[in-house]
Amino acid sequence: MFVHANARVSSQYLRVCKNNKVPLAADCRLGSKLTALKEYFEASYSILVEIGVKLGIVLWRKAAPQEQPQADAHLIDLTLKLIESEKYSLAKMILESFLFSIPAGNRNESISGTMVINLAQCSKWLGQEQDCHDLLKRFDWSATSPVYNLAIAVLNDDFTTSQKLMRIAPDAENIDKRDIESWPLFREFRKSREYEALKAEIMQDTSQSFKETGLPA
Repeated sequence: MFVHANARVSSQYLRVCKNNKVPLAADCRLGSKLTALKEYFEASYSILVEIGVKLGIVLWRKAAPQEQPQADAHLIDLTLKLIESEKYSLAKMILESFLFSIPAGNRNESISGTMVINLAQCSKWLGQEQDCHDLLKRFDWSATSPVYNLAIAVLNDDFTTSQKLMRIAPDAENIDKRDIESWPLFREFRKSREYEALKAEIMQDTSQSFKETGLPA
């Protein structure tokens, strides 16, 4: 309606809404003008992004099954950007679809683990702490790298364990100390006394600056 009719209600609009049981305001009649509040726009935006991403990834996997790892990597990168932009609900909807509704196929443990961690942090930042904890408990993390155990400790607000794992996790090949400074995952840990103590320890034991280590001063 906004694109093609300058937001003026048409007979087609009324018919489509009626056929799909869409509730309309009492003053919504032929020729009246629609309004779009920020909440409506953001909801519409989220739906369009969700549909586009799901359709694109599904078609990619279908057309080139040998490229599933690349498709999954792209999905992780995209949802992480949404998390960084604080679009937690949208990132959560997309991650839930591909974790639980689409067969994993040849998805490796690293990809699956990253998706779970990102989904868990979406729940946490949305204030859904129990959903976050319940999701983490559904998976066996015993054989995973210290990076995932660090992520779990951070999401569970276990900053004592986080501090211990922080000493060894950055040596893993898929994480850099700078990531600890920038990733949303470590947002609350960076505010903790344990993190402050870790920074002081690094300064005492090495001649490196925080900038060189990747830890914020």
